Amino acid sequence: MWKHPVGRRSMEILGYQMEIIDQLPSDTTSQFNGLGNPFHFQEPQPGEKLLFVECGGGSDLLYGRFLVGEEGFGIGLDFSQALVAETEEAIRTSGMSWLEVRIGTLLNLSFKESQFNRVVFNWSFFLFLRKKELLEKCYRVLSWGD
Repeated sequence: MWKHPVGRRSMEILGYQMEIIDQLPSDTTSQFNGLGNPFHFQEPQPGEKLLFVECGGGSDLLYGRFLVGEEGFGIGLDFSQALVAETEEAIRTSGMSWLEVRIGTLLNLSFKESQFNRVVFNWSFFLFLRKKELLEKCYRVLSWGD
């Protein structure tokens, strides 16, 4: 059976910056189970607005906060009430009040047009059966040229 590392070790292998990981709540990073680093090829810039689809336990959401700074913001979505509760607790304990997490998916939530600079997925994109509709929603909420 194939087994991949989880937690901080997985984040390190995937190329996340350790100096940022060290600032995240250990409860969040210890549960990281991602299969990729959505920031590997291009990191968000300070001030950007990020939407995290299926944010899980919030590792990427909180990590992204360090990349966009206090001028930016992030909203995480997840369909699991338990994971949303974990992420809310991580946001509370980290003091990152400009982050938000909501229950649901991009397919069943409304956001204003052009509200975000980036829509961030990890492997969750492959869970969606209606990919065309999902990409159309992403296109609508993205701000082009800002």
